[in-house]
Amino acid sequence: MTDTMAAFSAAVAAQLPSCQQLMAEFEQRWRHDGLIMDKWFMLQATSPAKNVLSTVRTLFTHPTFSMENPNRVRALIGTFVAQNPTAFHAEGGTGYQFLVEMLIILNSSNPQVASRLIEQLIRLRRYDETRQNLMYQALTQLKQLDNLSANLFEKITKALKNQ
Repeated sequence: MTDTMAAFSAAVAAQLPSCQQLMAEFEQRWRHDGLIMDKWFMLQATSPAKNVLSTVRTLFTHPTFSMENPNRVRALIGTFVAQNPTAFHAEGGTGYQFLVEMLIILNSSNPQVASRLIEQLIRLRRYDETRQNLMYQALTQLKQLDNLSANLFEKITKALKNQ
């Protein structure tokens, strides 16, 4: 399994033409094993492809994905946010807005997971001014939620105060 995952990781990173077929075959073989499917989701979230965010969004409709499954959420959304910096920190802020959408959903259903996912967004001081402004706007948008969980409120307030 380690060798297989390493090969898939290389295929995804290199964007090989056979990658989609390999991923489909892998998914067909292992779709009944949750831990292995988490790795499958993670691999797709780390893709350097320009349309990776679209791929991530498409995977929400996958039969084994559920926003109620914290492991699946971390595997797909968490990996995209934390391990795909090029896509997450895209110049237009699409990665930040994607995370805001996910945090709004998770704020009600699983605030603990939301609190972990927001970590990449509250580290805005590490980035250039343009990205800092986009991240600040995203945090401000979240802070205005009527039902903002205590978990997110604390982190957002601290991040905005330090800005």
